[in-house]
Amino acid sequence: MKVWLIQANEPIPAVDKNQRPFRTGMLAEALLKQGHEVVWFAATFDHYTKTQRFSVNQMVQIEDNFQIQFLYGCRYQKNISLLRIKNHIQIAKQFKRVSRKLQQPDLIYCSFPPIYLAKKALSYANQKNIKFVLDVRDLWPEVFERAVPKKMYWVTNPIFRYLHRLVNQLYRNSYAVNAVSNECVNYVIEKSGRKKKKYDSGYFIGFPNRYQLSAEESLIARAEKVQIIFVGTLSNQINYDLICKIAMKLKNIDFIIGGDGPLSEDFHTLAKDLPNIQFKGWLDANTIQQYMKQASFALIPYYDTFDFQLGVGNKFAEALCYALPPIVLCNGVMKNLILNNQCGVFGKDAHDVAYQITELLDDDIKYQNYVKNAHHLYQEQFDSSKIYPNLVNDLVKLQEE
Repeated sequence: MKVWLIQANEPIPAVDKNQRPFRTGMLAEALLKQGHEVVWFAATFDHYTKTQRFSVNQMVQIEDNFQIQFLYGCRYQKNISLLRIKNHIQIAKQFKRVSRKLQQPDLIYCSFPPIYLAKKALSYANQKNIKFVLDVRDLWPEVFERAVPKKMYWVTNPIFRYLHRLVNQLYRNSYAVNAVSNECVNYVIEKSGRKKKKYDSGYFIGFPNRYQLSAEESLIARAEKVQIIFVGTLSNQINYDLICKIAMKLKNIDFIIGGDGPLSEDFHTLAKDLPNIQFKGWLDANTIQQYMKQASFALIPYYDTFDFQLGVGNKFAEALCYALPPIVLCNGVMKNLILNNQCGVFGKDAHDVAYQITELLDDDIKYQNYVKNAHHLYQEQFDSSKIYPNLVNDLVKLQEE
């Protein structure tokens, strides 16, 4: 089976140094292992490092049956900006141009967002009578509506109404809809009026268990001083104020913050009087691994908004892989997973979170059980070596129908 994977913004381990595979990368690996042919459409502009990989469209041959087609898009520095919109329009146009010249696939698996690229890919699939699977990773334009000041609604509402119509058409007209949870799939179906179909299903993002740590080994690797870790993009999705309030109540615990982003400077300013919040900057995969092994908890510090309530991000799966009890600050799927499996901390305010962490650390047996439960949950539901072969099997059945 020849598959086109469309994902503009993920790191690409075969090209980007010291990067681990994300969702599309893990799916590509699973497809290749089962003998399928893969063309991955990606952007020339690296969303995470904010650097250009190539200055023009570029096809890169990775293996005999694996190519990456880079689509040119301009630079942008802010994740919410007109330049990013321009970038998305450009890569969508480049997809339309490049796709005409390539041998058509048997199946298209398209990550969503961005909106315009998905729209062009669906249009191509319809013209060629190719089955098109939309993988909903983030809820656009909802996340942008949240960022708009109320006083600007009169300007932005017509734009968002148009985008909602466009997105609902994508949802309704895809052959199948996947997402990062079944709850997210159900939201998409209800929002768009789509009729639920056989292959509409949620697949957790998962995480590759390349480190082969057991729960017992992970306990031995913990640093002597308790550490709580977060590594990721410092964007407007993170509740920095609550992180600082928790750190203020847990002054004997180090908060290790890895990563960079548009709100990095704001976070530094907010935490300037908290020496137990330690900023490590952008980290490569090997360094992240070392910090994760030493930590005692992983912080999942997202706002309690409906998009995070419906999703389970890669940070959650990564925490479970390292047998780290996640600290979750929002309701929804992640909260239910940690409470049902007794493997993490959920709290909506700093006092509640700090109290639960202190209680766990005062009870060695309970903490060790949480660690073991976290790793068991990873093995049962978040091990990418199980998730993506199962997804590939479903895609083969879908394509053959």
